[in-house]
Amino acid sequence: MQHLTLKQVVELDYCVGCGLCASQSKNGKMVDTKFGTYIPDLATFTDEEERAAEHFCPSAKVSDAEDTLAKECLPVDQLEYLDGLGYYQKTYAGYALEGDFRSQGSSAGLVNWLCAKLLEDGHVDSVLHVKEAVNDDGTMYSYQESTSVEALQTGAKSKYYPIELSGVLKLIEQAPNKKVAVVALPCFLKGLRALEKKNPTLKKQIKFHIGIVCGHLKSKNYAEFLGWQAGIEPENLRLIDYRTKLSGRPASRYGFTAIPKVGDEDSWVITPMTEVVGGNWGHGVFKLKACEYCDDVMAETADIVFGDAWLPEFVADSQGTNILNSRSLFLTELLEREAEKSNVKLIELSPERVLDSQRSGLRHRREGLSYRSARDMKKGEAFPVKRVSPGSHKLTKHRKLTYDYRETIRTTSHSSFIAAKEHKDLHVALSALAPVIQTYAKLNQTPLRNRVINKVKRIGKKLLNVRS
Repeated sequence: MQHLTLKQVVELDYCVGCGLCASQSKNGKMVDTKFGTYIPDLATFTDEEERAAEHFCPSAKVSDAEDTLAKECLPVDQLEYLDGLGYYQKTYAGYALEGDFRSQGSSAGLVNWLCAKLLEDGHVDSVLHVKEAVNDDGTMYSYQESTSVEALQTGAKSKYYPIELSGVLKLIEQAPNKKVAVVALPCFLKGLRALEKKNPTLKKQIKFHIGIVCGHLKSKNYAEFLGWQAGIEPENLRLIDYRTKLSGRPASRYGFTAIPKVGDEDSWVITPMTEVVGGNWGHGVFKLKACEYCDDVMAETADIVFGDAWLPEFVADSQGTNILNSRSLFLTELLEREAEKSNVKLIELSPERVLDSQRSGLRHRREGLSYRSARDMKKGEAFPVKRVSPGSHKLTKHRKLTYDYRETIRTTSHSSFIAAKEHKDLHVALSALAPVIQTYAKLNQTPLRNRVINKVKRIGKKLLNVRS
């Protein structure tokens, strides 16, 4: 297997759009594609800049794997290791009690609470995170710098929207003594850690790497697709709030809010995710191709990582609960100290239980990647080199077909939506997606007998956890 060059990453659609390459280029810039993703404009890079970027591009594996980077940047001699979870010191479920962090957050508010705490106590001067965009080019969200708790609060909640780091990294590099925390997805953090090996100033500046558990990245067109189904056409859509909590419903049964460019709050449309095509995360509509070739769900190079507690004992709470894995002794002590003050709620979970909350995503990234890369290798096609070896998992024909259909859903969503916009008719996309999703659903429909057995097992596992 040969490693990919930056040019191959872009041309073969393995770019995650992180913008790290552009951040280290004098004139390099990121541009939009028709599919609603970011890629670097390689015409603005020198040959030397392209080669240098291959050392930290998440998909161009000259850069190191997550395990290698983790050993270099985390206190691994004081940590344990679990495959899939990565290194860990303490693992919890929990939520913010202080202020309105929990009510304003997608899940339980712990990410924003922690960032606010780091700011208030002077551990950092600013936080780099995703907020509503302030430009007029139609972009909904972008990476920005917050230097106050008030500014930080405007960046609460998850955004299933492409973003890139080049602008904020160039901004903070102008103030080399500034201390910052970065909130990012696994692939972004992997690239950032690798970049810090080449950029000592940046390494000194970034004091905390705060990870977000990742299912996959979406394109900008996903936002327009949701808004259109809520009755707001793409040209009239200003914003999507992807995680609107629905009172009285389990945390997993959230909705989204579509906000038009013109109109007051009465014109906002709240829609349960269960009522739209693409609301089922497992279908993977508008997923980036690069996400099919990533094996890191739990942000294994982060100092601390947060996700949703998709576990039976927590999902009934509509306010949401986080799972978290701390790999930082400092952050663990901070959290436990604040729990004693009743500013946060922490419920100690086993590392295996934390991993259980993300099993389906991890299976797709490990077992599925084994299949996809083996298939590509057989065809002689280039793909990113990851820790999962091609063909390392033995799959049934049924399971292989499941992964094939997921990719068909992904590719169909991208192409059909472009056609729908050209024809100004949402049904062009819906009619193309419907039969593929229906076939996929039938393929994965569990027989009644198996569903009963699985439910009994889940209940038994829950009772055991309660007793322990």
